[in-house]
Amino acid sequence: MYEKKSQWQEILITDYILDELVTRIRQKIHHVKAVQILNALMKLVEKNAIRLVWIDERYFSRAKEIFERYKDQDFSFTDCTSFAVCQEKEAHDAFSLDKHFDVFRLTRYP
Repeated sequence: MYEKKSQWQEILITDYILDELVTRIRQKIHHVKAVQILNALMKLVEKNAIRLVWIDERYFSRAKEIFERYKDQDFSFTDCTSFAVCQEKEAHDAFSLDKHFDVFRLTRYP
């Protein structure tokens, strides 16, 4: 997800997405690679190159509303947490291969 900041966009990743990413790499590739990716992402967070957004009670509540409202879609709850963050941060772009982001009118990259 990207948050508009004047002329540039800040790169955001939620803890839910980080969890999904590392878990998927662990399952599909290897534990060592998952640890490497996790450590690399956390270094980027520490350097403020990307911002880690924690899904707190507010985001969780908004995600629940989205999840309940879009009963005709098969959004995962994790998708809904991302949508909640995008709404609050006024982000309109997302780095995702997930077509659900199109339904929620977010521009997907790549």
